[in-house]
Amino acid sequence: MELLDPASPQAARDLLARAGAELELGAVAEDQEIIALLEQMLEGFQSHEICRDLSRAKQAFRELDFAMSLGPAVLGGQIDLIYQDGAGEWHIVDYKSDRIGAEGPAGHVKRYELQMLLYAAAAGRHFGQAPARASLYFLRPAAAEPIELSPAALAEAEDRAAALAGQLVAARRSRQFGRRDDKACEACPYGALCGTAKDLA
Repeated sequence: MELLDPASPQAARDLLARAGAELELGAVAEDQEIIALLEQMLEGFQSHEICRDLSRAKQAFRELDFAMSLGPAVLGGQIDLIYQDGAGEWHIVDYKSDRIGAEGPAGHVKRYELQMLLYAAAAGRHFGQAPARASLYFLRPAAAEPIELSPAALAEAEDRAAALAGQLVAARRSRQFGRRDDKACEACPYGALCGTAKDLA
């Protein structure tokens, strides 16, 4: 998606070949199943209003790195896409490749809400104005879900992130990492810190 030119979209095979060369993916770039899946995703995106808006954008930044202070920590990240429309308003898009089931894309929004609010807060600090819109764009169903960007939601997200940073700093200093014991623990790469990995084994 970083390489896609929305004003003159490239063929899926060409995009995959270029990405494959840059990332040294080798034969993956020739996989017919992957090419077919990408073609389907691109077709859906090209008919979506986000793609149309992006093709007319005054400015667009892809894979935009950021860092901002939050409480005792500095949060770093990378915004998939931020663009400025003809009216001068900024829009944030984060692409997701989740496999969407019967619950639909809306069922996946909650897990990414804090991430998107922090992206919006970082963009607001950088550009001097809060973004007008933030959307999660799900590639497989070609559907976008908006994230509320009210001043209250942005402030609450910054407070939450600062509190989480404080908890992490305290845990690192004390070497005491509390357990969550929920579904996320199964895939957490830091399970050794709280003992979850040993218990799951």
